[in-house]
Amino acid sequence: MKHTFSWTVLTYSILFAMTAFGASAQQGSRPAPAKHPASGDLQGATLEEPVEDPLAGAPKTAASAGKYDILGIRIGMPGKEAAAILRGRNQYQMTPETVKYDFLPAPLMYGVSAVNQIFVRSGGKSPAGAEKVYLMLTMPPSQQIVSKVSRFLMFTKESAPTSDGLVADLVKKYGRPSYDSHPANLSTAGYRELYWVDDAQGNRQNEAIQGGSFSTRVNNCRSITTFSPSTVTYNDSGIEADPVHVKLRLERGYSEQYGAIAQCADMTMIYAKILYGYPIGVSSPDVAGGLIVVIGSAPLDRMATDATHNYLTQAAKSRDMRQKAEAQRNKPAL
Repeated sequence: MKHTFSWTVLTYSILFAMTAFGASAQQGSRPAPAKHPASGDLQGATLEEPVEDPLAGAPKTAASAGKYDILGIRIGMPGKEAAAILRGRNQYQMTPETVKYDFLPAPLMYGVSAVNQIFVRSGGKSPAGAEKVYLMLTMPPSQQIVSKVSRFLMFTKESAPTSDGLVADLVKKYGRPSYDSHPANLSTAGYRELYWVDDAQGNRQNEAIQGGSFSTRVNNCRSITTFSPSTVTYNDSGIEADPVHVKLRLERGYSEQYGAIAQCADMTMIYAKILYGYPIGVSSPDVAGGLIVVIGSAPLDRMATDATHNYLTQAAKSRDMRQKAEAQRNKPAL
């Protein structure tokens, strides 16, 4: 990852939001507002600088981070290419999400939400056939690439697969899972969860323990936003990032927030959740009604988040120095 920066990169981010995404967003009606505001104006934000990096020595790259995809979109792919893939499917309304600071000349785009027309017409609910794809993007000084990709979709009665058939397809795509909850009855359990966990060298980790539970390591790491979606229900397909949490990570830095769980720092994880079929009108106990898939990689997320944190810290310091210099020139009458 390159960490050189020019204002051209930031300008490109904003132009990218207005062209690659904005053109699609103008088609059809606007989607329902997100659960949290997509952007905010933080006046005079105080940015923290960790005294010591608790993840010092953690891997900076992950061998398999770009190996896996959702609809052809891979982690590490340039944002422009990912947008082209979504536009090529010709079914999504795309909306950029940004965060604004008073000491930067323009907002930073951190994510893109892409929803189909069924989702738009539902007013943000999740009826049969609804689909959403969400991309997390790296921000300056990094080049704009995909750092996390998530997908939520509800099947229809006509397209709904069995749970085991869907898992077989996922295993064909991603390999042997590290963990599979495999409930005896999908309808009784309500969902089925699977995890694929790779270390920094790309080695698949066996994270299941006796009795079928996932390991302490996955239990500690799976809730980190690097790997997990927001809470997803049939009435709220919230795979998009919480902007409050995005700002918190930028202002504290990845290491400051997640240093206590350094065991997660080398992981690339794929998470899948298969939802039961009752909400789409299917009563058969093992027919899947919906699917969530998320791919995230800690080394990439950490490097990009901390780079942007350092960039914001320097920008805030420069703003403060300018304000002080201007104040020193003022000579009020006494």
